[in-house]
Amino acid sequence: MPGTNRFIGYEVETGKEIWSIRGLTWQMKPTPIVDGEVAYILGWAGGADQGSQENIPAFVDILKDHDVNKDGKLALSEAPLRYRKDLAESDFNQDGFYDRREWDKFIEKRSSVNSVMAVRLGGSGDMTAKNVLWRYYKSLPNATSPVLYGNVLYLMKEGGILTALDAATGSVLKQGRITGALEFFYSSPVAADGKIYAASESGHVAVIKAGPHLGDPRGERHGRRSLCDARAGRPALVYTNEKRLVLFWQLIADGARTAAHPSRPLAKGVIH
Repeated sequence: MPGTNRFIGYEVETGKEIWSIRGLTWQMKPTPIVDGEVAYILGWAGGADQGSQENIPAFVDILKDHDVNKDGKLALSEAPLRYRKDLAESDFNQDGFYDRREWDKFIEKRSSVNSVMAVRLGGSGDMTAKNVLWRYYKSLPNATSPVLYGNVLYLMKEGGILTALDAATGSVLKQGRITGALEFFYSSPVAADGKIYAASESGHVAVIKAGPHLGDPRGERHGRRSLCDARAGRPALVYTNEKRLVLFWQLIADGARTAAHPSRPLAKGVIH
């Protein structure tokens, strides 16, 4: 289970923590993908892109320099100015002070790095050093979950940026931008019939031939906001927007056709 800064394996019967992986970012939104003994975990949070991390002093050192009244706690008014804005979110009990646990969590937050990673499941205790297979730090989506299809991991980022990663190594196979979809993507992409399907917030649905080199996407705009994940199956793709369910059918090799216009193929686009 992914959480703030850690991916944790629990014993199902008791809920006891068995093993964990450190290195997750502080705000997790996408859903992990589990494929056999490997999990793919994506996390993105504001202020945590690679290179934005900060070396925060330990609690004992911050008290030595800033605990003005020597009460063993750090008040927000005593904290260095550059920390005060972010510290407000770390006052978990809302008492206006920061104890060691809250300060340590603040350090974790400011040192976390956004990434998508592949980890081997299992073990005992802290398995970070042994079980992290690879990490990738660039062009990460904010909210959409990745999709694993044919040994390729696909990431759909805001602005229509699609990245294909080798699932075994994390290396970039291809990356490009979908024409006409320079907008937010909140619904996660899905895969079926040798294709990747992605719906943008405004209702632009792109169909991309799956594979390590990707293919030219086909897309059609439906003019309504789409915030929910699509669902693929044979022979149809269904996704929702704010007004209706939209059904695509005949998912065949030469392109998709819409239920509303079954004789009209989807408009073709390009990825560049």
